Amino acid sequence: MKAQDVYADVRQLCCLGLGGAVIMPAFLNRLRSLVGSNSSSFLWVEPPRTPQGKFKPSGLYTDLPVCWEIVAPQYLGKYCDTALERESALSFSEVLRSRVVDDMARHDIKARQRTGMDEEVFRPMDAYHGIRAPVYQRDETYGMLYLFRSEREPGFSVRDHERLTRILPFLAHAMHQPAMNDEQEFTPAGASGLLILDEHGRLLHSSSQARHLLFLAGEGRTSGSLTSRLRSHTVPPELVGLRRRLRGIFSNQDMRPPVFHVRTLRGQFVFRAYFLDGAPDNAGRALIGVTVEHQIPVKLKRWNQISALPLSAKQKEAALLLAEGATQPQIAERMSVRLSTAIDYVREIYAKLNVHSRAELLACMDSGSRTIL
Repeated sequence: MKAQDVYADVRQLCCLGLGGAVIMPAFLNRLRSLVGSNSSSFLWVEPPRTPQGKFKPSGLYTDLPVCWEIVAPQYLGKYCDTALERESALSFSEVLRSRVVDDMARHDIKARQRTGMDEEVFRPMDAYHGIRAPVYQRDETYGMLYLFRSEREPGFSVRDHERLTRILPFLAHAMHQPAMNDEQEFTPAGASGLLILDEHGRLLHSSSQARHLLFLAGEGRTSGSLTSRLRSHTVPPELVGLRRRLRGIFSNQDMRPPVFHVRTLRGQFVFRAYFLDGAPDNAGRALIGVTVEHQIPVKLKRWNQISALPLSAKQKEAALLLAEGATQPQIAERMSVRLSTAIDYVREIYAKLNVHSRAELLACMDSGSRTIL
C-alpha cells in the first residue's frame, strides 16, 4: 500500500468517533506500514499535580506479549522517572513535558547497559533502536507512543520521524474524542482466552491471552497503580456470581445463563462459565472453565475490512457508510458531495468488488474474498 493511502486510512480511522483506546491496535498496525518496527506500545498517562511533577502511567497497550507480562512491569516499577533512567536519557516525564519525539539513538547505550535497563527492558523485546513520541493536543497530554527495532536493523531515519510527526496529531484527535456511546454494537475481535477456577472461584490456571484480556477488562474497574495491575491477575468479582449460577442450574434452580459482559474503553469483554468435567460431585467439587472473549465495535470491524479493499479513500468512506445502511442520498449528505457523485462512488465500489448490492458487499467483507475487476 502506498504511503498516501496509509495516511488516508489512518486519518479515517482516527475520525471514526470511537476513541483512542479501542482503535489503538488498528492504528499501530497501520503505522507499521509507514514507520517499520518490530514492536510498538502506547502508555496512557494522568497529568502531574504540579507543573514540574511526574506524569502517572495509567494504561498500556502493546503488540508484544513479553512487553506487558515482563518488560512493562519491570520498567514501570524500577526505571520509569528514576535516576537510573536519567543516567542514559531524559526521563519519561521529561520527554512528555518536552513534547518532542525522542530518538533513542541519542541515548547513552553504555549507561543503559550499566544500569541494567538494557538487560531487563530492551533485550527481552529484542529492541535496540527506539522512538518515544509524546501524544498531546494543546494543554492536554494523552501518553507516550513507543516504536522499537532490533540491533540487526537500521535506526529510524529522518523520513521515519517526518512520517510519525505527520500522523501523531490524528492519534491525538482520536484520544480527544468521547468514549463509545451505550448504543454501540459489538462483534468478536478474534481474541479469546481460558481461565480455570476451582469450586470456590479461585484461579488455578489462565492462558497468556486470558491474562491479557483480564488486564484490559479491568481498566477503569480495578484500583491500584498500573504496575500493580500488570503484576496481578485479579479475577472479576462477577465470576463468583457465575459460579453460583452454574451450581444453581445443576440444582434445578431458576437461574440466568452464566455469562456477563464488561464494557471498557477497549471494547466489550464477554465471560462465559462452564463445568469442565460435567456436574459437580457429591462434595460439590468441580473445575470451572471461563472463556473470555474480546469484542470491538462493529464500525471498527467494518473499517478494518474496508481498509484492505482496493478502493480510493473516498470510495472507502462511501463503502463504510453503505455497510452501515446509509442510502445514496444519505451518503451524499454525510460526505458533503452531490448525489450524482455518491451514486458514482457506489457504482465504482460494486464494479471493483464484483458485487451488486449492500448484502453482497457485506458478505464479501465478512468472507474476505472478492473478485477484483
